[in-house]
Amino acid sequence: MTPADKLRTIMRSKLTFAFALIAIVVIGAPTRAQPEKKATKTKTAIERGLSFLKEDALKWRKERECATCHHGTMTVWAMNEAKAQGYSIAAEDLADMTKWTKERLKDIGKPRDTRPGWSMVNSPALMLATMAQAILNQTSFTADELKAISGHLLRHQEADGSWAWSSAPAKNRPPPFFESDEVATLLGAMALVPHVPIDPKAKSPEREARAKSVAWLAKQQPTNTTQAAAYRLLFKVRAGEKSLEADIADFLRRQNKDGGWSQVKDRPSDAYATGQALYMLSLAGVKKDRAEMQRGVEYLLAGQKEDGSWPMTRRGHPGVTPGTFTVPIVYFGSTWATLGLMRAAPYEFKHTALHAGSQLIRGDSGKWNDEARLLHVPPLGEKPAKLSLDAWTDQLLKKKHETTGQDEQWLIFRTEQLDDNDRIWIERIERRGKEITVFANLAKWQGKYFRNFTYYQVIAVTLGKLEPGQYEAKWIMQPLEFTKFDGDGKAVDANFPKDERRVEKKPTELRVSFSVGRK
Repeated sequence: MTPADKLRTIMRSKLTFAFALIAIVVIGAPTRAQPEKKATKTKTAIERGLSFLKEDALKWRKERECATCHHGTMTVWAMNEAKAQGYSIAAEDLADMTKWTKERLKDIGKPRDTRPGWSMVNSPALMLATMAQAILNQTSFTADELKAISGHLLRHQEADGSWAWSSAPAKNRPPPFFESDEVATLLGAMALVPHVPIDPKAKSPEREARAKSVAWLAKQQPTNTTQAAAYRLLFKVRAGEKSLEADIADFLRRQNKDGGWSQVKDRPSDAYATGQALYMLSLAGVKKDRAEMQRGVEYLLAGQKEDGSWPMTRRGHPGVTPGTFTVPIVYFGSTWATLGLMRAAPYEFKHTALHAGSQLIRGDSGKWNDEARLLHVPPLGEKPAKLSLDAWTDQLLKKKHETTGQDEQWLIFRTEQLDDNDRIWIERIERRGKEITVFANLAKWQGKYFRNFTYYQVIAVTLGKLEPGQYEAKWIMQPLEFTKFDGDGKAVDANFPKDERRVEKKPTELRVSFSVGRK
């Protein structure tokens, strides 16, 4: 037996284990290269922003009762994003805010009211459908509720293919929210994407309506505002366009010298435009450590008020003097600022948050895994209670399964054999149409140590409920190196890298295709 064979035998005989992650939240990328002071500052700013949004929504609810397209709609968006990013959001708070917001959707299934002033599209529906696509594991709206929104959009589309905000006088539908029918149509067209059949030859009302909206948009002179440009970029993302570098470069040229974005060219930077820009750039795949993103973060950090909000100034449509009531625009601006920071800020990464409910599999089983695997699996709740996640994975490799739109969709990733000091974690999950990408990091230890054991890891990731159709999931492993841990004396499954850095090596990519059937 060669020395290498002896070492491999010893390694197999020692403790080998797998951490089985029962559920993983979508959280931001670690950026240890950023000073810890900035990481702490941005995290604090996000938490203050979330606190303001919650308290101001409760105040609005108490004083005015009704939910709106700002208080309520945007509150639910921010809370779902925060939950997905790993921030502390009480389940009962999110459920209560969602219930209140859904009061704006109670008539969503009714026929269109043709009376002037009553026939407009439901604005919270447009925004909430956009939110549901941006946050894959949002918990506020089911697939059936999102389907109901698509039905509303079909009934409220104009004959020319557009969606119109309102027929009210311009002074009663102020920008930036009620900015243009281009924005409303971009949102409507994107909301229909998940409901268009995968088969390009298959006809459906959603496909026809979306085609009409695309044709209408092609005939329009693009609105020269940051919001319209941001949604045009997102529109291309949702359409599955691959080459977005030129579009991203064009959008980045809108950034001002102070690091922020302005709503329109002749106005100063503000929280609404800057937060929205950062959020949409993130959805377009721009990395948070890019210089332009971090300049935007710095702008927002400098402008936040003590109460967690951001100052905003109202603007009107051309020729219209804006009103003086600023509560809605302050809330809109503060929501977008908080959302943008959550997507772009280099806050301190909590690796241990990924290891709640971990499972250890001992090496005396003799198990060894030389090749990484990615599987689409049934809902995790179907796993027999007495069966380990690893053993269940072995069973699933040998049999087929089917899921429907009523089921939660899950992926299981099993790593190759790793050394005891190597670590792996999820960075984020993104969805573009029917393509889902899980971005993960594999950090290899570069320090000196006596190798005690090896292991492989089994990770279960929930994708939430998906609309029926054919999907492709990708798992991309970014190689990293590190030499320091968070702390000595911690358990292996709680001690993570402190100084990870990227390696000039092509990421490993695995793919799996799966179908989600109808009921």
